[in-house]
Amino acid sequence: MPSILRTKYLQYKRDNNQLSSWLCRTAVQYGYPLDSFKPSDISLEDEDEQKTAQQLRNAKKKAKAKAKAKGQGHDETTTTSVSGDYLLTIPQYTQITSYLIEKKVAIPVEFMKLLRRCITLREKCLRPFFARSKSDESIAGHQYFIDILREAEGMLLAYRGAKVGGDSATETSKAVEGVANGANRYAHLATQQEDVNDEEEEDLPDIFLPEPPRPVDTSISTTRMRFATVSSIEEGMTTLLVFFEDVHSVRQYIIDLWTDFKNGKTDLMTAAVVTNTAMELLRRSHDDLVSRVIEPTFKGDLGLVSMCLVNLMARCSPVMLQPPLFTTLGPNDDLLKRTYDYLLLPNFQILGGLADLINDEMIPIYKPGHYGEFDTTLDSAKLPFDRRWKQCQILLCESLTEYQLLLMAGDLTKDGLPSSARATDNIYFLDEMAYEMDRFAKTKQCSLLLLVYSQVFLDVVMTSGIAAKRGLATLQKSAGVMVDSLKRRSTVEGPTQPGSWPARSEAIAREVMKEAEVWHSTDPIAIMRKIVNRNGRRMGITADYKSTLMERNPMLCGLLLFRLQLQYQRIGFALAEAWGTILYTAHLVAACGHNAAQFSQFRLPKWKDMDLIIDMHGEADIFGGKVPKTIDDSYISFLQMMGYSSEVLASMRHAYTDTQLPEHLLRRRRQTPVNLESKNGPKGLKDHTQIIPIFTEKYLGNPKVGTKVDINVIEALLTDLGSSRHPTGKSVGPARRKRNHRSPKFSIVQLLSILEQGLMSETTSLRFDYISMHLRCIRLLREVKAHNHDYFLGKLGPGYIEGDHQLSWIVGWILHWATMSGRAAEYIGIKREKLGRQGGMVGSKVLAGATEAIKKFLNETQEGEVEVRKIEVA
Repeated sequence: MPSILRTKYLQYKRDNNQLSSWLCRTAVQYGYPLDSFKPSDISLEDEDEQKTAQQLRNAKKKAKAKAKAKGQGHDETTTTSVSGDYLLTIPQYTQITSYLIEKKVAIPVEFMKLLRRCITLREKCLRPFFARSKSDESIAGHQYFIDILREAEGMLLAYRGAKVGGDSATETSKAVEGVANGANRYAHLATQQEDVNDEEEEDLPDIFLPEPPRPVDTSISTTRMRFATVSSIEEGMTTLLVFFEDVHSVRQYIIDLWTDFKNGKTDLMTAAVVTNTAMELLRRSHDDLVSRVIEPTFKGDLGLVSMCLVNLMARCSPVMLQPPLFTTLGPNDDLLKRTYDYLLLPNFQILGGLADLINDEMIPIYKPGHYGEFDTTLDSAKLPFDRRWKQCQILLCESLTEYQLLLMAGDLTKDGLPSSARATDNIYFLDEMAYEMDRFAKTKQCSLLLLVYSQVFLDVVMTSGIAAKRGLATLQKSAGVMVDSLKRRSTVEGPTQPGSWPARSEAIAREVMKEAEVWHSTDPIAIMRKIVNRNGRRMGITADYKSTLMERNPMLCGLLLFRLQLQYQRIGFALAEAWGTILYTAHLVAACGHNAAQFSQFRLPKWKDMDLIIDMHGEADIFGGKVPKTIDDSYISFLQMMGYSSEVLASMRHAYTDTQLPEHLLRRRRQTPVNLESKNGPKGLKDHTQIIPIFTEKYLGNPKVGTKVDINVIEALLTDLGSSRHPTGKSVGPARRKRNHRSPKFSIVQLLSILEQGLMSETTSLRFDYISMHLRCIRLLREVKAHNHDYFLGKLGPGYIEGDHQLSWIVGWILHWATMSGRAAEYIGIKREKLGRQGGMVGSKVLAGATEAIKKFLNETQEGEVEVRKIEVA
């Protein structure tokens, strides 16, 4: 979980703890008794407070400098450092405020701003319940803390106003009296304008408080003390409601995302990875909420949590000890239905029923049709509560429970199943839902996180509607394309591989092809049915059982496709680098373009696939600089990419010309032998993506490591997205949620918006079939070699190329002879690349032959944009 993330819940917690810590630390330094606070049983250290390695090194240097200064006799005030984590009660806020006013402590404006924010966000969170409350008693406990904070604010405003004079004190006194008196203390909340809306609340910059002031006559330092409010049922429920605001904000983002998928505006992998990341990002808030609120305040009992929240939100009188089943709610229970929807209570009740059926010998797998038929054509947003949750019940019981069978498949290493030999755990754990379902099966307890995840599962499936099946279809089709390209290698490449393609790489390629074959033609649940056939009756699986998990779950299909594409791309990069096919074919095409510029008969057909390669990787990656303009530049560019030293490159610019080598090269030659190879060696295609590498460890290594988001990567991506275009020429769409401040933090939806934009701009590279392009370049280079074979046979003999594994060398020979023959012609007064007196062409024979071969290949095969079309279809 990145520390740059700040959800509403984490912002709420940070603001409260910062407010409490400043107030109490200041009071302790001014003599307030420390024993009036209760020691905290849990650490109050926030992840944002943890020092980075650089910060620790800086602190160590400062400590050494301080010790040195002290040893040299510099005067320093002796201080007593007090440390520890403590809790204060709610009434102590006003008590300590009065104490600080009495001590005439200067209160910074930052503290007042933070106090106002804490009050405002609490009011906003509880405003819906205040507005419709019929009695003060139903929400008195929740208003109590707000009243205390408002009273403290009023006291401080009056104190600050009295110090500067004017009417501030009078106005503040009236405001305080208005809070303390009146027929309904909460009336101002029901009519108050919403001065902090949802988007602004997610975009609040941190308020940094200055160090608490310390009187000159004290030796106490409280820099290592932290304070928080003692837990209570009322404050716990307020905190839970803040968490649910985060959940519903993320849910709406996910619904919009899969609506775009349904309408063809977002690709499958982007939608799946962003959704899975959203679920992962919610885990931090959830885990913190459990340890700080649910465990200490509610004893870890979600049933108690749901009961308290239902009574608060639905204004139950008398108190409802057991919320009724969602299936029993009547037509007049509108408020209760809205409450159930907000708290995801039907999920809790359904999953609770499933937990009762789990044991060591049986997995609760429901047969299709047991609860009715799931209708993919229905618009869930328009369905009434009863029909919508009936559809959800079918999905959860028929499809979600199949995750447990899927997890069993991932633990096996039988032939035909996806191999997890290179992963440290079950490969399906890359899906956050699978990870949480595994915990559910082992503990038989439904967590709050599983409630959220199950709702995301429902949102994805029901939002996608009939388009959900596209997920499995895309996975199967894409896997089939990979299998086809990998199988064609044996017929196109030939029996001999380059020495730079080791046996280990070939083994990995076979492993990936095996996994792709599974996803192309097989349902893993079907495989599990065969494996556990002897236990079928006991597991509730019969011969006519039909799996629905994969066809209804486009997110899982997208995640598996993303993992497969990452592996496939790695193989494509490695093959292209080992053979040099794509890179040096690009060099040959650029060189042939010099002919086309002079002679129209050599103009090549449009090769969109090669143009896209150059666009994705950049000219510097392909040519070591700008696109060469002459055949001489092409030759030097080729040598540079082959890894020759700068001395060789400089010398080759003067070979067969009437220019002399520069003095520095001559001097270097006389002093030391010429080094043929550069220090960095040969250059190849590089992956310039910024977002995709963030997910590599999770999706190709250990699924449990989590996604590591670095602020520097995010900021660099924001810069690039602001100035670049999509590799296919399409502009990247605007962010769903922008950030309006420059603090190094993001809400979940802001971070998701950045990741979505980045993935949409980078998945073109991921979907590009480098293996297919590599094989096409081999076929093309064979044609080029055949066209010029007699020429090189006469010049160099039969050993100029040992076999097809050295096909890319033909490019080097062509560029060498084209350059040197041209220079030789110019040496005797013949201008190359020109029309002669009789209209004949004066140019390189081998370059003309290569140009003719490329032109013929592209015209006859019509394969100039095969890969671009694949991407467009996908």
